[in-house]
Amino acid sequence: MNWDQFNRDVQRLTSAAHGRVSLFIESDKGVIEKESHTVYPAASTIKVPILLEALQQAESGGIDLKQSISISPSHITGGAGILQSLSLPAEMKLVDLLSLMIVVSDNSATNILIDLLGQNQIEQCIKSMNLQETKLQRKMMDFEAGRRGFENTTSAYDLGICLKFLTEDGLLNEESRALGLEIMGRQQLRKLAYSVSSSEITVYGKTGELPGVSHDCAILKKDHHLLYGVVLMDGITQAEEALIYFSRLGRLIEQYMSNL
Repeated sequence: MNWDQFNRDVQRLTSAAHGRVSLFIESDKGVIEKESHTVYPAASTIKVPILLEALQQAESGGIDLKQSISISPSHITGGAGILQSLSLPAEMKLVDLLSLMIVVSDNSATNILIDLLGQNQIEQCIKSMNLQETKLQRKMMDFEAGRRGFENTTSAYDLGICLKFLTEDGLLNEESRALGLEIMGRQQLRKLAYSVSSSEITVYGKTGELPGVSHDCAILKKDHHLLYGVVLMDGITQAEEALIYFSRLGRLIEQYMSNL
């Protein structure tokens, strides 16, 4: 499958999808976009710019990724994660909190990191990357703040920029980019790459989920070829609708990349 056929098949699949879908896919052959600047609730994809800011602060010496952080029962929130299942109080290295935030989407780890890094500093990082539709306005699981209008938001285009900062110069040095990719490569919650079975394709990603909302952003790598894929969906009445779309899109991506 060449790029033009891949483009047509992706557009056809996306046009038939249930709910609202925004799309950003980029490779060395071109870009496929559909409403890529439309604003969505970010859900757990907001954790990608938080990761980038943590890596940036570690570079500048603002934080030490090997530092031990004290975790108490007061740090625990609901939703995804494993910290809430551990015996507390406990000590954990900052880099391990980053891993929990990304790999298992731990909300408690994320909120601890927001406090450590500073919400204003994370927002400044978002602005420095020129992310027009991305905002961090509340902590994870703070639905009361959401009801008051303080929602975390993003767009498919913005998340595509975040992914590219993990592979290109401009924000982080090579060592920091490698660590960010290593963490995202251990992602346990996959949608876009769930149906990608080829051992030749390595996936680095982060999903997001809320009622009626299903997101994924991922870097797919085969040899020296990179493909950045972002899908944001909402208005979903049945979870299976999103899973079917992600599965079919993942298969198209695998078919395209298998010919590279």
